Amino acid sequence: MYSLEDIKKRSESADELVVTYIDAMELLNLYAQDSTQVLGWEAWIQYPDGSLSRLLKNWGTVDLSSMPKSSAIALAKSMIMQAYTEWQEKPEVENALLLFSIAVNT
Repeated sequence: MYSLEDIKKRSESADELVVTYIDAMELLNLYAQDSTQVLGWEAWIQYPDGSLSRLLKNWGTVDLSSMPKSSAIALAKSMIMQAYTEWQEKPEVENALLLFSIAVNT
């Protein structure tokens, strides 16, 4: 298990937390254990040259702040797993890495 600080160090963006599937799932587990409310998530891609962009396919959520914390985390986990599985089967961009940004209350 990693700490939030460990995961932040591995973020692909200095401006926001953009992490791999494994780190995204770990973040959601960490948030489930504290008072952090998950507000939503979105998918990003990292191209082979290292550049980042939001995913062309609209993977992510709208504002989840009105949901109970546990429901928002469960929904985010489920949707991220589905996006990751679909990407593994048929990536939108060959040789690119699928990443995730999870918005939370701060």
